[in-house]
Amino acid sequence: MTSPAEAPRSAPETARRIIVAIPCLNEERNIGSIVIQARRWGTEVIVVDDGSSDETGLIAEAAGAVLMRHGSNRGKGEAITSAFSAALARDADVLVLMDGDGQHRASDIPRIAAPILSGEADISVGSRYAESGRIPAVRRVGQTVVTTATNIGSGVQLTDSQSGFRAFSRRAIETMTFSSRGFAVESEMQFLAQDKGLRVVEVPIAPVYIDPPKRNVFRHGLIVVDGLLRLVGTHRPLLFFAIVALASWMLGSLLALVALDAVLQGSAAAAAAPTLGAAACLLLGILSVFAGVILHSIRSMMIHFK
Repeated sequence: MTSPAEAPRSAPETARRIIVAIPCLNEERNIGSIVIQARRWGTEVIVVDDGSSDETGLIAEAAGAVLMRHGSNRGKGEAITSAFSAALARDADVLVLMDGDGQHRASDIPRIAAPILSGEADISVGSRYAESGRIPAVRRVGQTVVTTATNIGSGVQLTDSQSGFRAFSRRAIETMTFSSRGFAVESEMQFLAQDKGLRVVEVPIAPVYIDPPKRNVFRHGLIVVDGLLRLVGTHRPLLFFAIVALASWMLGSLLALVALDAVLQGSAAAAAAPTLGAAACLLLGILSVFAGVILHSIRSMMIHFK
């Protein structure tokens, strides 16, 4: 007999230890129902309260979740790091991450976890593009740009790099450590998957968009792009500095054309500044190439000796 505080679970999911972790900040409106629904599918539900100023933590505990509380807002990357540590300590076979804003359906947990349980993948990503009509246009444009850049930088191809609904195998839980503190952590997962040789699959999900975004969409996008550039510089230095070199040479070529035009117009004095600028851009491009090659070599040696 199941006690009132316990939600029934289906037998296939309880055969393995599935930890559902929900990183959240100020989600008192949604967190209670999410925890209750998630408990049907997970062995244990953990809510990582990243410094909420409302009653998120109290409601999560009352709904039956294990609460991990950060004293201040550390960022989503730190919250996910705490979730990974908790899953590892609990000897989880599968860790499922889902957002606390009500966007994800707990009933999709078995679908997200299935590729992990079957041994098909180490990371299973819930793709919102399976039912693309549900995604607001502004979100779609930003997500497409960030996903394309993440795919190119990481070498792992996904349709939804920013999905917060994911599942991880024991191997992934043990080997992945994150340097991103903020919202670039999902992008970092693709870089780590490539570096660690982790298998990644996507599973279609149907997101729920009821409330408007809490964060300014454009500001949030800039934060993610900034984090992504840092990731490319760290994990793919050759690509990063090649882009810098190419941009420098393109700007230098433009300045050289300006200088040439000034000379043809008979104004040598006017050509001085763009000539110096073109030379500086050329030098910056050359130095960027050398920096990229050197850092790429150093990183390759570090990976080899790990």
